[in-house]
Amino acid sequence: MSLRTLFANVSDLLQRICPCMLMSPMSVAQFLEVKKDMFDLVIFDEASQIPTNEAVGAIARGKAVVIVGDTKQMPPTTFFTANKTTEEEFEVDDLESVLEDCQALKMPSLLLSWHYRSKHESLISFSNNEYYENDLVLYNGTLYFSAKPTAVQTIMKIENVASVSTPVIGSCS
Repeated sequence: MSLRTLFANVSDLLQRICPCMLMSPMSVAQFLEVKKDMFDLVIFDEASQIPTNEAVGAIARGKAVVIVGDTKQMPPTTFFTANKTTEEEFEVDDLESVLEDCQALKMPSLLLSWHYRSKHESLISFSNNEYYENDLVLYNGTLYFSAKPTAVQTIMKIENVASVSTPVIGSCS
């Protein structure tokens, strides 16, 4: 029995046991049946890396979707995939990201200006100056990077980071 068949047979039980699923868009397409409103919310993080054609299946299974990403990051690429295409068979793929397509459709978006990922300001200063017009608010990352975080510190870190996520958020439903 395939995993897709197994998941289809126990879909109600699966959602009760595991109400929050962490899956790639390709895994959703491969393992879950096509069922409208299967999820209350579908979230794509690093959406600048996800081709729209891979995201559509997960979007179709959700009641709402949140697209989180940064258009200043590299777009999706097929550079690392094995490809045995000859020059005659070569076609240029449309690899626009789901983030770019949401922006092209003028979906509401919001620039989140706090940068929290770098332990030291010098790691993001160049990008802030060159790509973000110095709009990112940089602060001492050591507030969030202790050597041995406790469970309480980790929860606090997650709560605080949720409000200062990746620079661009778009929401489409």
